[in-house]
Amino acid sequence: MSGASVKDSGYRSYPLLSRIEWRLSKSRYFAYGMDHVVSKARFQWHEWRRHKRLIPESLMNFESRIFSQNGEDGILLEIFRRIGEGKKFFVEFGIGDGTECCTRNLISSCGWDGLLMEGSQSSADKAASLFKNHPKVSVKQSFITIDNIIDSFRERKVPDDLDLLVVDIDGNDYWILQQILSLYHPRVIICEYNARWTTGTDWVMPYDPSHVWDGGAYFGASLKALWRLGKKHGYKLVCCESRGVNSFFVRADLVGDKFPDQNLELGHYVPPHYGRGFGHQLRFRYRQSNAGIAAEPAVLD
Repeated sequence: MSGASVKDSGYRSYPLLSRIEWRLSKSRYFAYGMDHVVSKARFQWHEWRRHKRLIPESLMNFESRIFSQNGEDGILLEIFRRIGEGKKFFVEFGIGDGTECCTRNLISSCGWDGLLMEGSQSSADKAASLFKNHPKVSVKQSFITIDNIIDSFRERKVPDDLDLLVVDIDGNDYWILQQILSLYHPRVIICEYNARWTTGTDWVMPYDPSHVWDGGAYFGASLKALWRLGKKHGYKLVCCESRGVNSFFVRADLVGDKFPDQNLELGHYVPPHYGRGFGHQLRFRYRQSNAGIAAEPAVLD
């Protein structure tokens, strides 16, 4: 898809208020006001609602950080304690250099095997060195697209019912996950969601095979969009960790009564507690000098 068509289709997919914001976002003062006044107040309200719903069995109460960036290590250990470890096979992509990936603790402490993927060659090389003493763990350098992800799975002989899939590429996450779920049925899925889109908005970044995250709030998909995709393929949303980065899904046939707050559905939403404390910034509108077209900013619902 060309840059212009990505721009046009993305803009048309925004809710009405977001399209108004896009028109106004040529002003950096407007972008600053949205970030520091409107968005902050809204996320504080969602945080209050989340605390009202928290129960002792919530997976958020099991968060712990051993190697993961946030509390994913503890949540994963508790999920697999409840549903069983299975074959202990994972796939994770968007791992950076591997030091803070979600599966490092499972590899180092629990003897898991699987496939790690990273787009950067230098980061993939560092990850390969880090896991060199784990011969059953493969590290593959690949810039992931919907056209190559299934071939990468087949090359590594990933089982159809792998135990854990971790998706974190700051862009086309929804589209890659959709492609995988057309053929594979992981027992557990972790997928980064864009917490700047609150629960009322079903939004997905238009597919762009060349997308590279610029540090702003334009990436991935809203929690509602991922929830919808998961529900279509037989998954229950069981948790969002406390920084508002990752969502956790468990295949519905494994849930039973093991997750007492499973029926919260989108009530698991957690506002973003990163960046300046309430998410990555709204980029004010600019022009791409080399293409002569207006670039899409990240906008809110």
